[in-house]
Amino acid sequence: MRIVLVGRRKDKRVVRWPSVVYLTLALSLVVGGGSGLVYFALSGSFSSEAVLLGIFGSVIVVGTGLYRGLTTPIDSLTNLEQQA
Repeated sequence: MRIVLVGRRKDKRVVRWPSVVYLTLALSLVVGGGSGLVYFALSGSFSSEAVLLGIFGSVIVVGTGLYRGLTTPIDSLTNLEQQA
Protein backbone atom coordinates (compact mmCIF):
# COMPACT_ATOMS: atom_id res chain seq x y z
CA MET A 1 0.00 0.00 0.00
CA ARG A 2 1.31 3.40 -0.99
CA ILE A 3 0.30 6.61 0.74
CA VAL A 4 0.33 9.48 -1.75
CA LEU A 5 0.83 12.91 -0.20
CA VAL A 6 1.46 14.85 -3.41
CA GLY A 7 0.15 13.74 -6.78
CA ARG A 8 -0.49 15.02 -10.27
CA ARG A 9 -3.83 15.98 -11.75
CA LYS A 10 -4.08 17.72 -15.14
CA ASP A 11 -0.32 18.44 -15.12
CA LYS A 12 -0.50 20.28 -11.79
CA ARG A 13 0.73 19.29 -8.35
CA VAL A 14 -2.03 18.37 -5.93
CA VAL A 15 -1.47 18.01 -2.19
CA ARG A 16 -3.79 15.40 -0.70
CA TRP A 17 -4.38 17.14 2.64
CA PRO A 18 -6.56 14.41 4.16
CA SER A 19 -3.70 11.93 3.65
CA VAL A 20 -1.24 14.39 5.19
CA VAL A 21 -3.44 14.93 8.25
CA TYR A 22 -4.28 11.23 8.76
CA LEU A 23 -0.68 10.14 8.35
CA THR A 24 0.53 12.81 10.78
CA LEU A 25 -2.07 11.82 13.37
CA ALA A 26 -1.39 8.10 13.00
CA LEU A 27 2.39 8.46 13.20
CA SER A 28 2.12 10.86 16.12
CA LEU A 29 -0.09 8.44 18.01
CA VAL A 30 2.15 5.44 17.40
CA VAL A 31 5.56 7.08 17.81
CA GLY A 32 4.53 9.47 20.61
CA GLY A 33 2.80 6.71 22.54
CA GLY A 34 5.63 4.29 21.92
CA SER A 35 8.31 6.69 23.09
CA GLY A 36 6.24 7.51 26.18
CA LEU A 37 5.82 3.81 26.97
CA VAL A 38 9.52 3.08 26.49
CA TYR A 39 10.44 5.96 28.77
CA PHE A 40 7.95 4.75 31.37
CA ALA A 41 9.24 1.17 31.15
CA LEU A 42 12.85 2.26 31.59
CA SER A 43 12.46 4.94 34.25
CA GLY A 44 9.22 4.08 36.02
CA SER A 45 7.84 7.60 35.63
CA PHE A 46 5.86 9.34 32.90
CA SER A 47 7.46 12.04 30.79
CA SER A 48 5.43 14.33 28.56
CA GLU A 49 8.69 15.43 26.93
CA ALA A 50 9.29 11.92 25.59
CA VAL A 51 5.80 11.89 24.06
CA LEU A 52 6.25 15.38 22.57
CA LEU A 53 9.61 14.38 21.11
CA GLY A 54 7.96 11.42 19.37
CA ILE A 55 5.17 13.65 18.04
CA PHE A 56 7.71 16.21 16.82
CA GLY A 57 9.64 13.48 15.02
CA SER A 58 6.46 12.31 13.30
CA VAL A 59 5.67 15.82 12.09
CA ILE A 60 9.22 16.13 10.74
CA VAL A 61 8.89 12.82 8.84
CA VAL A 62 5.58 13.81 7.22
CA GLY A 63 6.88 17.30 6.47
CA THR A 64 9.90 15.81 4.74
CA GLY A 65 7.64 13.59 2.62
CA LEU A 66 5.51 16.60 1.71
CA TYR A 67 8.59 18.63 0.79
CA ARG A 68 9.97 15.81 -1.36
CA GLY A 69 6.64 15.51 -3.13
CA LEU A 70 6.56 19.24 -3.85
CA THR A 71 10.11 19.25 -5.23
CA THR A 72 9.72 16.10 -7.35
CA PRO A 73 9.34 16.73 -11.10
CA ILE A 74 5.67 16.67 -12.12
CA ASP A 75 6.17 13.80 -14.58
CA SER A 76 7.40 11.54 -11.75
CA LEU A 77 4.38 12.12 -9.48
CA THR A 78 1.52 9.63 -9.17
CA ASN A 79 -1.32 10.40 -11.57
CA LEU A 80 -4.39 10.93 -9.38
CA GLU A 81 -6.84 10.78 -12.30
CA GLN A 82 -6.15 7.06 -12.74
CA GLN A 83 -6.58 6.28 -9.01
CA ALA A 84 -10.28 7.11 -8.83
